Amino acid sequence: MNLLQTPILIVGLGKTGFDTARVLIDKGAEVRITEMKESPSLKERADTLKQMGAKVETGGHTEAFFKNTRIVIPSPGVPLHALPLVWAQRAKIPILSEIEIAWRLSPSKKIIAITGTNGKTTVTSLIGEIFRTAQIPSVVCGNIGNTFIGELPSLSKETVIILETSSFQLSFTEKFRPFVGILLNIAEDHLDYHPSFEEYINAKKHLFSAQHPTDWAILNANDPQCVALANQISSRIFFFAGRKNESYPSLATSYIHHHSIFIKKEEKITEYATCSTSKLYGIHNRENISAASAVAAIFKIPQETFQRAIDTFQPLHHRFEKIAESQGISFINDSKATNVDAVKRALENFSDGNRVFLILGGKDKSISFSSLKELIERKVHTLFLVGENAERIRNDLQGIGIKTQIIDDYAEGVKIVIKEGKKGDSLLLSPGSSSFDRFTNYQERGDVFTRTVHSLL
Repeated sequence: MNLLQTPILIVGLGKTGFDTARVLIDKGAEVRITEMKESPSLKERADTLKQMGAKVETGGHTEAFFKNTRIVIPSPGVPLHALPLVWAQRAKIPILSEIEIAWRLSPSKKIIAITGTNGKTTVTSLIGEIFRTAQIPSVVCGNIGNTFIGELPSLSKETVIILETSSFQLSFTEKFRPFVGILLNIAEDHLDYHPSFEEYINAKKHLFSAQHPTDWAILNANDPQCVALANQISSRIFFFAGRKNESYPSLATSYIHHHSIFIKKEEKITEYATCSTSKLYGIHNRENISAASAVAAIFKIPQETFQRAIDTFQPLHHRFEKIAESQGISFINDSKATNVDAVKRALENFSDGNRVFLILGGKDKSISFSSLKELIERKVHTLFLVGENAERIRNDLQGIGIKTQIIDDYAEGVKIVIKEGKKGDSLLLSPGSSSFDRFTNYQERGDVFTRTVHSLL
């Protein structure tokens, strides 16, 4: 099938849909775009694409507009029950994601693709910093913000593409083949989109499905789901871990022992760098650094270059970010924690002797919080519940022996902590839920929390 000589329907007119349409039109493809919503910004994008020669419908999907389509490209997050996807499946028309299309058109196949339930953006950004420091031509793109397809005009054959990929994007790949695929972890998430946890795992597994034996799969040695996938992958395995373990069944391993980062390759162990001078804090970030070190080892990045990169890398906002301290009480914004596993990772950074005031809640994603019971009882002093799923979380955690309170907003929780907290305590916003019940995204949620804390201290 000649992609550029085939009628294409793009579903969704957000940034991904707009970039995909613009690039394909520039290359001479016959493009139509269908968008469920209407807004001034969408109208502006629609008008731009119409002027370029595309056909656009907004405010709903119609079967007449779908007629004669031969490829459907859904934007990330378009639900599986969206009519164009249903019609395509019924007619056995290929559904391909933007990263699949971009891969086919890209002059460079030097792709490092990162996925996982948690840590994707941090690891993608950290690898980007490593390649910038090494002065290797590269671009960071994908689910991180700027689209892969939108970067195509700036790419050369030698550009290394550092690509953050989501389960939504991976679900509809076919030939997409990264030279290095990184799976950081797998935990229950997005069950409001994927029909089951098994389907979610299958989407993540797509990252490796087209790889060759000369490619690399970097997997978390401490994640049972990642380890289980190793036998199903045809590429070379490179395990990483945040702590030492002698039993990794792979060609190569990166791990951290005390503060030193070690690379084990072909039975030779090299002390590669130290993470003691990195600004990335927490147990989960030791895993992130270890994953990045595996990439550096594959690309033969000099040790001093890697060390300089991880030392200068600044932690990203809204990810276990200490935003204030007052009277010995720490206030931590972990708004990016949009699933239960992320909350677990945040709480594991506190010793059992700490008193943690934890804020949970947001939009319901059909995920149970009951697996957090033991950890919350051990780590948390007071639990605040807020948002659409507050009552359901309380039911999931029924019987825990700590004070639990539903609050109307963050200000209520902050005021209680200021009044009742003491030196050494922490207030942690780690919602374990998406933000769309009250906020545009997790960034807005974290910003609101930060402003609230600063206004009350």
